Amino acid sequence: MSKLIAYTSVLAGLLGAVVAPQEVEARSLGARGGAPAVLSEAGCWSTFMAQVTNTCPDVKAWTVVLTLDGTVFSALDGTVTVKARAADAAHNVSCRVQGTDRSNNVVWDSTWNTGGAWASLPYFGPPADIAMEVHVPPGGAAIVDCWVPNGSTVMTLNW
Repeated sequence: MSKLIAYTSVLAGLLGAVVAPQEVEARSLGARGGAPAVLSEAGCWSTFMAQVTNTCPDVKAWTVVLTLDGTVFSALDGTVTVKARAADAAHNVSCRVQGTDRSNNVVWDSTWNTGGAWASLPYFGPPADIAMEVHVPPGGAAIVDCWVPNGSTVMTLNW
């Protein structure tokens, strides 16, 4: 009888692991894992290790799709942090994060709870964090977009 209970417990545990929604594991990614939002502007970006820096005179957009671990049952609810650097307010980096459902419909935009404003660096000179709330339903995707002025750098993303 005890073997039956043991097998039943193991089976219940396995089924629970497969069926129950699971949270996404924490991740980090160098900004170099993204791409220019406009592919023809690839020449405007210099790379060093994992970071990217805008070398063109105009503000350019950098985009990173976040990898979500798990299954179609996984969801992401939490904070995405972008580590970036700008010399001064005139070169401030600003970002947003969007969550989509499985059909690529936007179901969350970090600007919705900021009155439409993109999140920006809190100070200039040394690297700083830009933190944004994100919600992605099971089976969905998350994408971070950043406006990066000339000479400014995006380093890493954490979620």
